[in-house]
Amino acid sequence: MTAALLAALLTGAASALDRNDHLALDLGDGQRIEGYYYSSADGVLVVSGDNRFERVPVALVADVALNGEPVPLERLRREVAEAQAALDAYRADPPSHPPPGVVFGMSLLWSGSGHAALGDTASLWGYSLVEATLLGVGAWNLATSDNHGVLLPLGGVLAVFRGYAAAESAREARRRRQLLGADAGAPPRG
Repeated sequence: MTAALLAALLTGAASALDRNDHLALDLGDGQRIEGYYYSSADGVLVVSGDNRFERVPVALVADVALNGEPVPLERLRREVAEAQAALDAYRADPPSHPPPGVVFGMSLLWSGSGHAALGDTASLWGYSLVEATLLGVGAWNLATSDNHGVLLPLGGVLAVFRGYAAAESAREARRRRQLLGADAGAPPRG
């Protein structure tokens, strides 16, 4: 059940609002905010535009245009409520979310082990297959050849691959922890 809720939350299926959607929000005080939908949580829309993020309480929105087309205010409120319900369900039964540094270090030791700590077995097997192949080629070269010149570039490829796996697993861990945090609707810091 958690996987289905997570998939719905992350793919946008839980809400018709998408990060590619342009919003023009007219507020009750006459102010107009335009930008792209980033996220919503706890009754606050986060809209990005002009190299900054604007946090707009949904209760202050008087009129809205979605991708240049006016939409009923009730539709916006319903979609924000659906996104909130999906986020609440995600927070109630979260997937594994170890600290980013832990999964980063694990992936530096063996590609995919950080993903395993996150419960992502598909990535574990994919990364492990490549890791085992690279190590197997190196072992085969050591066992069957007197020319070990291939080992240095092979080691470089393995180091880059492990670095990529480590960065990806740490990014996923940060994203999950942000979703579980109190400021889940806020844009990422730093």
